[in-house]
Amino acid sequence: MSQMDKIKMQKTQPVKVTSRFKLGFCYSLQNTFMPNKDEENTSGLGPTWKQGNMYGITSGAIFEGDKFSLDFGVLYSTQGINYSNPTPFYSPITLKYIKIPITLSYAPFREYHIPLVFTGGFQMSNLVYANVDMPNGWYLPGNGVMWFNSTLFDVVWGVGMDIPVSKKIYFDIKVRGDYSLGDPDNIHQEYMYGSHWKSDRSPTHNITVGALFGLEYHF
Repeated sequence: MSQMDKIKMQKTQPVKVTSRFKLGFCYSLQNTFMPNKDEENTSGLGPTWKQGNMYGITSGAIFEGDKFSLDFGVLYSTQGINYSNPTPFYSPITLKYIKIPITLSYAPFREYHIPLVFTGGFQMSNLVYANVDMPNGWYLPGNGVMWFNSTLFDVVWGVGMDIPVSKKIYFDIKVRGDYSLGDPDNIHQEYMYGSHWKSDRSPTHNITVGALFGLEYHF
């Protein structure tokens, strides 16, 4: 093999990395929704998306070839649902969660310096705040948190770019979403006059979709 061929191979082959870690933070502007068949079929109710945000700390382990990483995070998310014509039983909801995602990221074209990244995995969402904005003259008895389930498990997905700013600093931009596998509404919660939720209420799910921005430092 000639010296020129060796130089060409060195240029085209990706640098092998046994393992390394990354640490960073992120911020997301997101739209959130809580789809429910009963509400969608109720004329004039008008359930709509609600604007929210999410921010927190991210970390991960990067594996050989620099294509795969196992990512972790601790995120604070504000989400919920609005209504065009709220009623006592269908009032705007604001929920805040601490989310702990565990995801796998894949950058298939890393050796060609194309920063495209795909992400998928699961997360645990722990409810820390809940408010149902009842119409004037109505109130929701008890703590708002009691009307929602405290823990959910979600499916997480994302696609975007992991752009190198320097040798060790990367700027992340991606479209990220998650979908709750369980029902955020605690329809079994009751107080002395009954439940806030209707007994035959259809299952609800949390949906978030947003643009996520972040910075990461690679060790």
